[in-house]
Order: sequence, then structure tokens, then C-alpha cells
Amino acid sequence: MNMEIDRICFKLDKPNARALIEGFENKIELWTKICNNGLFDIWEPIAPYNRFKQAKTDPKKFRIALIRISEIEEEFFESDISFVSDRNDSIKDKTKQHVTIKKPLIDDITFNKTKELLEETISDWLI
Repeated sequence: MNMEIDRICFKLDKPNARALIEGFENKIELWTKICNNGLFDIWEPIAPYNRFKQAKTDPKKFRIALIRISEIEEEFFESDISFVSDRNDSIKDKTKQHVTIKKPLIDDITFNKTKELLEETISDWLI
């Protein structure tokens, strides 16, 4: 879903709906730690390391976003979405962009612990 829509959801959800870490060194040691401490254990450390290594972006602009997803009252169908690119989609009907949050899929305690673990893990590699 497009970040514009995500931002709308965040406004309706609690302020702790995401953690954004910006500006870090791309070191295999960082990814080894992140991929083995429960944060991103679906990856082998080399995968995110190579992704950032190949980026044509200044490491000060590297980002890791931990986004808290919530269940919403509204229902969307494929026909409601304009597929703009691999990374960005938009809702065709602009009146449907405001949604009502039912509940976060991860409770406050779990999300905050995960957020703290991410912040602690990456602290040694921040630029």
C-alpha cells in the first residue's frame, strides 16, 4: 500500500505506530545481529547487506522502518486499487482513504519491545 495511505492510518492509530531508523553503516555484523536476535530472522544476513550495498543512496539516508499494522473496519478489493508501480499503489476513490482502525495486530507491549530491540541493536552503527 502506498505510503500516503500508511500515513493516514498512522494518524488514526497511536503515535507509536512505527519506528524509523535513519542513517546507519551497512556492515555484515549489523545484519548478522539483526537477523539472529528475532527481529528479521526470516533473512540470511547477506540479503539485506547486499541490498543496501547495491543502493545508490548515501548511507545517511538508509532507513529501516518498523511499521505497526492495524486491522481496519473498511474492506478493500483489488478493483479499488490503482497499481502504480512495484512499490506504490493508490486507492482509486479518494473518499476511501480515511479508514477506521479496529485494533493493532501486535499489542502495545510487544510492539514497544520490538521497537526497543531494533533501536538497541542498531545503535552501534548509527551515523
